[in-house]
Amino acid sequence: MHGFTLPEALLAMAIGSMVLLAGSRLLPVLQLATLREAQVQNLEAELWRQVFTVGKTLQRAGYCRSECTLQGLRLRDSGRCVIISRELAPGTGTEQVGFRLRGGALETFSGSVNCESGGWERMTDPSSLRVELFQVQRESRGTFAPRLTITLRAQALNAGARGAQVQHSVSGFNL
Repeated sequence: MHGFTLPEALLAMAIGSMVLLAGSRLLPVLQLATLREAQVQNLEAELWRQVFTVGKTLQRAGYCRSECTLQGLRLRDSGRCVIISRELAPGTGTEQVGFRLRGGALETFSGSVNCESGGWERMTDPSSLRVELFQVQRESRGTFAPRLTITLRAQALNAGARGAQVQHSVSGFNL
């Protein structure tokens, strides 16, 4: 029994070096692809959180414990600003909540809501993502409760990150 000859050992080392070199070039590419996919998943998770928050509030629009005449849902600016009204506990009055897109951020306001006024609070951070579209559409469905569809599209501001869009529908049982 004898080992490798010198030319065989050199050939094996050369092949091994090429495999390691190829692997060292592939690893950063794989890491970058994984990072970008994680950024898109984080963006989508953030958009779903925001859409579910708006959807839950929309489902409460128009709620009254007794007879009331309030307008439960007002869509302004083609659905880019939404004002929701509902009754609180009996005798305590009504509550208004608004959502709008302004300056690349989704904003909310609670109180006497006016789509053009100031004092709204940002729900998203415009330094990390830019909201490009926020829209609520109302679809009448005959005798059934209207369907309210929320669309939210945003672009992450991280280098190389892609945008994402989510859409969520709820029923407006009290409308």
